[in-house]
Amino acid sequence: MPYRYKKQFTAKPGNPGMSKDKYGSDAEDVELLVPVGTLIKDAHTGKVLAHLFEDDQVRVGAKGGKG
Repeated sequence: MPYRYKKQFTAKPGNPGMSKDKYGSDAEDVELLVPVGTLIKDAHTGKVLAHLFEDDQVRVGAKGGKG
């Protein structure tokens, strides 16, 4: 039910880098709780990326950039 009206989830941006080409700090991850049996698919290809078939499984749906 929590995903019925909100279809897109985005993480907050990290802090920008400072002078001398330093990397900024990372932002917090976004975690979505889903029921057992959920399939994670690529929206463009339809390829199955993960099948969550046990309790407390964790999968990265989209990897962020560096720093």
